[in-house]
Amino acid sequence: MNVGLYVTGHGFGHAVRCAEVARVLLARGAEVLLRTEAPRWLFPDRVQALPAPEGAPVDVGVVQQGGLELDIDATRRRWTAFARNFEAHADREAATLREARVDVVLADVPPLAFEAAARARIPSLALANFGWIGSTLSGLTLSRSSSAFRRPTRTPSGCCGCRCTVRLRTRSQPSARWSTCR
Repeated sequence: MNVGLYVTGHGFGHAVRCAEVARVLLARGAEVLLRTEAPRWLFPDRVQALPAPEGAPVDVGVVQQGGLELDIDATRRRWTAFARNFEAHADREAATLREARVDVVLADVPPLAFEAAARARIPSLALANFGWIGSTLSGLTLSRSSSAFRRPTRTPSGCCGCRCTVRLRTRSQPSARWSTCR
């Protein structure tokens, strides 16, 4: 099985978590194809690079002034600029996924990965330890339709308005429950 692993380059936490997931996948015989701006040395040697379309980052993360201070206005500007070419980026990423014969996309959690997987008709899964609604962005999320930030209007169990089905599991509720966004 070929696993396309997309990891935000924002901070090391996402990359370290995904490096451990990659180790397990490799041990179980999967090929792991990585797409990230995080340092390559954080990941196991056997992880292969998924070719990156020219000039197309996975995402832009969050702009910070130091380790703890977020710059929401600069983040909004950076995401708006990224979103201007989002459709073209997603098409190129989808083509890359098809060419690499990726069977499933696992992402922590750049939106581009999920859109590209959908366009390539490849299943995708999110790996995260928080929900965007409760994130440090104080409830701000990127709107696919307007390419600008907006306040979410749905709850975490109905997060994005799509018809996806997600399996939710938390430490306080280890038994999984199924939820759909609509």
